Amino acid sequence: MIETLIIYTVLVCPKGHPKETWTEELKCTGDETPFDIILEYNRTLRPHERPRALIKIISETQPMIEHVCRKTNNITIQKGGRLFDTYQCIHCNITAKRFGLPRQWGRDAKFRHPKFQYCKPK
Repeated sequence: MIETLIIYTVLVCPKGHPKETWTEELKCTGDETPFDIILEYNRTLRPHERPRALIKIISETQPMIEHVCRKTNNITIQKGGRLFDTYQCIHCNITAKRFGLPRQWGRDAKFRHPKFQYCKPK
């Protein structure tokens, strides 16, 4: 399943104080909405935090797709004393490497520009 991401710019305030407003960027995936994020924030407040209220959604981006990468090497590669695996996005073909055990991979140098942060299927 392809995970989509929409970034909303929203106007929020502390509950009961509509004159103390500020804007925030909320990243929503799948069926999530800004209202869901604010509800989850209010549900998990720490003692010093105040509940928030969503006043309005100012803007939203077009849906963006996260890269779906598959491992391209059969055996972990060792180069310069470092172990890594190589990956390639199945939709847009950017390449990436994963060093060590974390499941997180990083885009190769030629794809580090922010325009490659999200997938643009061909």
